[in-house]
Amino acid sequence: MYNYLQQPRSYYKSIDTLDALYDYVCHTLDHPLKKTAKNTVFSNRSHSDIMVIGEAPGADEDEQGEPFVGRSGQLLMKMFESIGLKRNDLYITNLVPWRPPLNRNPTFEEMDFFLPVLKKHIACIKPRIIVLLGSIITKALLSKDVSISKIRGKIIPLDIEGKTYNLLPSFHPSYLLRSPLMKKFAWEDMCMLKHILKH
Repeated sequence: MYNYLQQPRSYYKSIDTLDALYDYVCHTLDHPLKKTAKNTVFSNRSHSDIMVIGEAPGADEDEQGEPFVGRSGQLLMKMFESIGLKRNDLYITNLVPWRPPLNRNPTFEEMDFFLPVLKKHIACIKPRIIVLLGSIITKALLSKDVSISKIRGKIIPLDIEGKTYNLLPSFHPSYLLRSPLMKKFAWEDMCMLKHILKH
């Protein structure tokens, strides 16, 4: 069994650039999920201060090595395009860089392992706003059990390495594909994002 207590925190504490973090995740960071995945899904590598974070890659993302490129990703892009944002206007990543087998949700142990790496990722990007997609990533970053339906659309401050970032939780597009009636609430979240970016 993998020893989750042996987290390589000391190795990435000194990382202060995105390129260094990319090299670390792709070539140094080790985890059982890496052995079952086809590709590391680090990010879409765009230059943007609008950060979008999901939970983990799916089959299409694992195949292409890019986040949110399947059906969920297509819906996600339509949502952002509705407020004038294209894929290159967003910095897109996930909590977990490797696909969990059979597209299962990340376990609590996996989330705990990758969360410090994600926080370092955020510290390297220094985004103006962070859009969280779904309850899994929202609960992981806030370190508490929250209802996404109650917390979505609200700006939540989070301190990382001495800097405060604004989080905007919303529904995951895969959930919206299963529950299309909830798209109206996701649209409200997009309108809030548009308002924030204008000010």
